[in-house]
Amino acid sequence: MSRTVLLTGATGFLGSHVLPALLARGHRVVVLIRSSSKTDRIAACLDDVVLVDIDAAPLEQVMATHGIDTVVHLACEQGRGSSDIAALLAVNLTLGIQLLQAARSSGVRYFINADTLLDAGVNAYALSKKQFSAWLPYFSTAMAIANLRLGNIYGPGEPASGFLSWLLQEFARRADRVELTEGAQLRDFVHVADVSAAILAVLDRGGETGLAAYDIGSGEMLSVRTFVETAQAVFEQEAGFMGSQLAFGALPYRPGEVMVPQFDTAALFALGWRPALPLREGLADTTRAFLSGN
Repeated sequence: MSRTVLLTGATGFLGSHVLPALLARGHRVVVLIRSSSKTDRIAACLDDVVLVDIDAAPLEQVMATHGIDTVVHLACEQGRGSSDIAALLAVNLTLGIQLLQAARSSGVRYFINADTLLDAGVNAYALSKKQFSAWLPYFSTAMAIANLRLGNIYGPGEPASGFLSWLLQEFARRADRVELTEGAQLRDFVHVADVSAAILAVLDRGGETGLAAYDIGSGEMLSVRTFVETAQAVFEQEAGFMGSQLAFGALPYRPGEVMVPQFDTAALFALGWRPALPLREGLADTTRAFLSGN
C-alpha cells in the first residue's frame, strides 16, 4: 500500500538510505529539512520529493497540506564533542514531541521512531532519546506507533566520526598501531541497507493504534573484537596488506559500558524480514565505497 510519508533526518546517514528505499517502493515522500540543511546526500532524489523547511511552516500545516498519513522520524543529534545539552534536547526530545502533537491533531495513522539500544545512563544522547521514547505510549491511543531500537549501523556514507569509518581511515593511512579496548563487548552490527529494508518492513505492518517495539539488527551478536578483525581482513583483501597492529586492551572501556545489551530481533523477524548482507559482504561493500571516495 502506497503511503504519504513525512520523513525527518533524510539528509543524515540512515535517512539518505531510507529515502530512496521509500521512493523505490512507490511511497510519496515529504522531506522535512531546516534552512541550514545540506542536501548533497539526497541530491539524486530531490526531483522526486517535496522539501519542506520546518523553520518556515507549522508542522500541523505541513501535515494537512500534504495529506501525511505516516511519519518516519529519523532525525537525531548525537552531540559528539559538544556539551550543548539544549541543542541535543531540541532535536531528540522537543522536535519529536512537536511531531507527535502535530501528527495526532492531523489524523496521522502511523508514526515510526528511530530509537537507540543504549541505556539512558550511557550519555546525554541516550538519555534524551529515552526521554522521548517515554512519551510514545501517551500518544499511542491516537495512532499506531512503532519504536525501533537500532543496532550498530555501518555502511557507505557513514560519518567520519563513526566507528567503522574511523577504522577504515586508520587502515588507509597505514597506522602502525590502532588502539582499542579489549573488544569483548557484544553488539549487533547491521548494514545500513538492511536497516532501511527493515524499516520498510515495519512500515508495511501498519496497524490501528497502540505501541509496538522492534529491535532492528542482523540477529547475530558479535564481539567488537571480531568485528574489527573482520574489517581489517576485508580491507586488506580489497586494498592490499596494510600491516596495522590492532592493539586490543590499549584503551579502557568507557564508564558504564554495556557488555551484553538486551537486544532481540524476534519481533522484527516475525514480520518475515531477514537481513540480506552477511558481515563480510557488508564490510566489503562499505570498504569499496570508502576506497572510491563515497
